This record gives sequence, structure tokens and C-alpha cells, in this order.
Amino acid sequence: MHDTMRSLNGAGLAAPQIGIGLQVVIFEVSGNPRYPDAETVPFTVLINPVLTPLSDIMEEGWEGCLSVPGMRGLVPRHVSLRYRGFDAGGEPIDRSVSDFHARVVQHEVDHLHGILYPMRIRDLRTFGFTETLFPGKPCRTIDGFPTLSGMHLACLKLRRYSPLTCSVTVGDVPRHTRQGQQ
Repeated sequence: MHDTMRSLNGAGLAAPQIGIGLQVVIFEVSGNPRYPDAETVPFTVLINPVLTPLSDIMEEGWEGCLSVPGMRGLVPRHVSLRYRGFDAGGEPIDRSVSDFHARVVQHEVDHLHGILYPMRIRDLRTFGFTETLFPGKPCRTIDGFPTLSGMHLACLKLRRYSPLTCSVTVGDVPRHTRQGQQ
């Protein structure tokens, strides 16, 4: 799994993505060319994960997936959560995380339940080919997967908005919304 994730410059991988029927995910973001502006997420093997949201606050952010190459979508995720499980040596893992780290964990654990990120998108106008969603942005390919060069904070690093600022518009389509606060 580790070799597959690294060779494709992925942020994570779930066992079912490579045909292994186990409740195992791995993730890491550190010096990844697909996520140059993302916060560091330590390499983790997480077996039998249990996720617990730490609040009702959700934030939409751009996601892609090695299983859905060349596409992006705006996906709502919990901003902070606790995850528990076991590492590859059978030792317990219990972490509370937020922001991009929380998003990566939720994305990978969804695979264990047969959920791909497009299934969570609320407005399908915010799902499509990278080149279509971000016209005019320089696009390059890394290991066969289209990615935007310097995709700006809107694409790779989640933006935060106050509860009163609920959206940013790119073109004529709202791109970011935050829920759970009043």
C-alpha cells in the first residue's frame, strides 16, 4: 500500500482501493508535489479505524482521489475529529486532529465503507474535471494524474471563513461553504 500511495503521490490509500478487503488505511503528507501547500500529516497505518467528530462544524474543501483521476469536487467534512484504531504493530492509536489532517482521514476511511468523495458532494456543479473547474490555471501531470501547479489555497489548503462569511464565488458557482455555526 505504501509503495502504491507514494508512487502516485497520494495523500492516503485504503486497502479496498487496491483490492484488499481489510479495514486498513494509510496516509501521509510531507513534501508531496500534489499538495505543496498542505500541512504535514505524519505517516500512519490505521487499522480498524473509528472516527468521532469533535464538533458539528463542517467545512467544504476541494478533494481529488487516486480512484477518480483528473477530477475534483467540493466535499463537506468535519473540521475536527478524533480517530482511534491500531497501528501495524497492534499498538493503539488515539489522535485528535483538525483541518487537512482530519479531511485526509475522513476521505480514506470513507473508502472502507464503499464511499467515494463524489457521493458526498452536495452540489454537483462543484464536481468535474480539474481543467474545467479551474480554467486558465496551469495544469500539469504527475504520474499520469492531472494536478494544478500551485493550485492556490482554494484547492489544496482549506480556507477558513467566519460563520458570517459563508461562501466564495469562483465564476458563478459558490465554491466554499461552512456549516455548523450560527
